[in-house]
Amino acid sequence: VLKSVDLGATWSSTGNVAGGSVIALAVDPSAPANVFAGTEDGVFKSIDGGSNWTAGVGLPEDFHAGALAIAPSNPATVYASDTLHNAQYKSIDGGATWTLMSSRPVRVVAIDPSNAMTMYASGGYGIYAAGGYGVAKSIDGGATWQTLDLADADMFRVTALADEGLSVRDIAEEAGLSKSSVQRLKKRAEGSGHVFPKAPPRPQKASVSQRPPA
Repeated sequence: VLKSVDLGATWSSTGNVAGGSVIALAVDPSAPANVFAGTEDGVFKSIDGGSNWTAGVGLPEDFHAGALAIAPSNPATVYASDTLHNAQYKSIDGGATWTLMSSRPVRVVAIDPSNAMTMYASGGYGIYAAGGYGVAKSIDGGATWQTLDLADADMFRVTALADEGLSVRDIAEEAGLSKSSVQRLKKRAEGSGHVFPKAPPRPQKASVSQRPPA
């Protein structure tokens, strides 16, 4: 594991982790010396900035880390996914012991900064769910999950921007969508009863006779 104390300008080795290749890292936001490393053989914790590492108990011997996340509001709560068995584990004692929470493919985890029980996960590489894996939400600390409808999220975003008076073209640029997608989502919103404000009239271009003399 490498560490930088000058914003990435230089790097130095902190020490090797016994579990083989490091796949994921998570740093305690309230105590930066506390670091978790997810490896091909488990999850290891350092309390001295990476100089020494210890393993917790409760993970399978062939655990293969996929994602790690520390709850900002409660750093003793840590989540780790096992990509080999498509399982997710949780620790409530800072990584000393781990408990199986659910069986689902997870490669990305994000935790609500103010509520350690609310979290989001995706089986794709990225929270935008590339590859059709989708995004799921849990409000009970990972015990149960509900798949989110990302099309609804796009529709709400398009609706909000359209209510501000933005044109289809401007909405497409702001939301990162195609103009045809924006038009389709606006029609879907209108079909649900939403009434958009009338777009302001476009300024008329001056004709040749209206232009001031050179």
